[in-house]
This record gives sequence, structure tokens and C-alpha cells, in this order.
Amino acid sequence: MQVTAKRKSEPPLTTMLVERIAEHKGVDAADPSFCLYEDVDPEALEILFERTTGPLKTSFRIDDASVTVAKSTDGELTVDVESAGTSRHAAD
Repeated sequence: MQVTAKRKSEPPLTTMLVERIAEHKGVDAADPSFCLYEDVDPEALEILFERTTGPLKTSFRIDDASVTVAKSTDGELTVDVESAGTSRHAAD
């Protein structure tokens, strides 16, 4: 399954990550048992992508998912969450 989000401004990258990873896991992002901080530091990613002026791409794994965050030269952010064999695309 692949879940993708794109944005140029709002929502914040952290919100995009939480929403896409929760969607991939099939859980409600507001569920108290869902904790992104156990797997990745979203604030560090937010800072990294805010301070970078050029294109940037990083990937990491969470459970069975591969998460890729990319920033294009025009500032558009993309969050892809993908697991093997399934593909899904969603955009904000």
C-alpha cells in the first residue's frame, strides 16, 4: 500500500507524517495508542526540511512500511508511505 501527500504550505510536515502513517497502519491518528515518536523524530524532520532551500529526500522504515519525505526545488513536500506489493496514492 502506498499513501502519498503533497503540499506547498499547510498542513505542517509533522501532521502529514502522522496522518499518512496512521492511514497506512489503519488506525486513527487521534488514537492514544498511536505514537509516531517511538519510530521517528518528526520535529527533527520538520526542522531539516524547513531549513533546506534546495531539493531534499530522506527515507526511513516504520514496521512494515517505507516512509519517504521529499522536498522539490519549488518547496513542495511529499510524504509517501509504502509497503511491498500494494500501492495507493492520496494527495492533500
